[in-house]
Amino acid sequence: MKAQLLSILNEHAGKENAIGVLAIAEKMQIHERLVRDLKSQLIEDGYLIGSSCDPKRNGYYMMTDEAEKRDTILNLQARAFSILRIVSKLQDPHAFSRFMADVGSQLKMGFLK
Repeated sequence: MKAQLLSILNEHAGKENAIGVLAIAEKMQIHERLVRDLKSQLIEDGYLIGSSCDPKRNGYYMMTDEAEKRDTILNLQARAFSILRIVSKLQDPHAFSRFMADVGSQLKMGFLK
């Protein structure tokens, strides 16, 4: 199934050609959750698959340049921090502030990139 998804994504190079998860799921006749899981596996295998939440270009695509890579990374980081903030608020209302202070310190010292 990864090969089928990769074939579909190769037809959608560049953010302007992004294809939505639902469209992929319908083409592959699988659930949307499986599309997301397969996409993650392909990224772990080294493929540069971008994702966009832009209303006009929502979906997945094969990255074609560094700007698309940067945009995808920024999008994923924003989503990750949002999820971490929610989790920390559920665990401890003050935990996220401490977490962000620690991340900021590590970034300044060069431990995180």
